[in-house]
Amino acid sequence: MTLIPPKWPLMIRTAVFSIILNIVFGSIVGFTYPYWSDTLGNPAIAISLIWIGGSILTAYILLRWSRSSIRPLAKLYRAVRKMADEKDLSVQLPEAPTGDLSRTTIAITDLINLIRGVITEVTKEIDVADNAAETIYNSTHNLHQNAERQSSTVEQLSSSIEETASMVRSNAKSASTANDLARRTATIANDGQSQVENMVIAMDEIDKSSRAIIQIIKVIDEIAFQTNLLALNAAVEAARAGQHGRGFAVVAQEVRNLAARSSKAAGETSRLIETSRKQVEIGVTTSATTRETFEKIAGEIITVADRIEEITLASSEQTRAVDQINLAMSEIQKLTLENQQQAETLASGATRMRSGTQRIRGSARSLKTA
Repeated sequence: MTLIPPKWPLMIRTAVFSIILNIVFGSIVGFTYPYWSDTLGNPAIAISLIWIGGSILTAYILLRWSRSSIRPLAKLYRAVRKMADEKDLSVQLPEAPTGDLSRTTIAITDLINLIRGVITEVTKEIDVADNAAETIYNSTHNLHQNAERQSSTVEQLSSSIEETASMVRSNAKSASTANDLARRTATIANDGQSQVENMVIAMDEIDKSSRAIIQIIKVIDEIAFQTNLLALNAAVEAARAGQHGRGFAVVAQEVRNLAARSSKAAGETSRLIETSRKQVEIGVTTSATTRETFEKIAGEIITVADRIEEITLASSEQTRAVDQINLAMSEIQKLTLENQQQAETLASGATRMRSGTQRIRGSARSLKTA
């Protein structure tokens, strides 16, 4: 069992040790005072010498004891100072005697070991975080590049769709114009058909009138023939009358000549009217064919107009669809720009994160743990 318990604080131990030395020194003075007083013959000198010698002895003992206690503390300080200066946690702490300094050394060693473990774990986690940050950076960088390419593609697609929309609108306008033109052409064809029908009716009336005139001319020709016969009979009778019938014979001859000319004129007129009637028949046939052609043309024009109208409606639907696609592409372009901005933000954050983890890793690796 030691005189002073090692678990006591250093200051208390020093004070107690000083008290014990004073008690021991006082006891020595008390025991040696008679001897030194008789030897020196002067009690004051004896006491002074005893106190001087005791003080020197006490100082020497305290110095040796303090050095034995402070030297390990100085070694511990130098070791910790070296750790701090060189950032080297692998420095071994000096062994200390039992007591507060030993417990302090053990506590510091445990703390250093704990710090080593924490730094090792932090370094591992920083490596993981740095790898994750690098992965995030690469992903966001690729995302940003893809967003840029997608934005460029969307812009090109929007431009193409806008050109398509312009062409569709132009086609719709042209189809509408063609539809109006076809409708007007169909109206003109119907009017032409009506006029041809009216012309056919008029030619039919002309044909009927020609036939009636021919019948009248036949009657005139028959009358002229009968007149010629009557004039011939009158001439015969005038010849029989002799000198008295000569004037009547001249009149009868003139009547015969007139009847002959009338018959000839009626025949020529009949031939002309017959020729005209045949031409009218040809005109009627041609008009009928023309009417049928107009009917077919009008029908085809109406069909074309219907098809053009369908094209117009389809073009209108295409225009609306293209407009909706344009709206959708605008939304896509807006979202693409937002994604691009978010990718830039993520890339910037990942870059800062990588820089931070690299600085932390550099700081952690600057500490030597082994």
